[in-house]
Amino acid sequence: MYQHQSNQLIQKIRIFSDDYKQEYPVEQYITQNKLDVKVYTEIANDILKNKLISDWRSVYPSQFSAENWGNVKMIRENAID
Repeated sequence: MYQHQSNQLIQKIRIFSDDYKQEYPVEQYITQNKLDVKVYTEIANDILKNKLISDWRSVYPSQFSAENWGNVKMIRENAID
């Protein structure tokens, strides 16, 4: 989620049931299922940098890149390390 006024990109993990009718508490779900959050964070970062930003830059000219976001700050809201 990007907040233009504050130049913050919020990274947040949310976990849903297969039918999206129920949202699970992140920390509890990860602990119960013995998941490695780092794997999912790396996948999300790869998609952001190599897909979304790349696609955006192919349509809109920009002085920034996947490596240089200017003054945008990434906020990891509920990431568990």
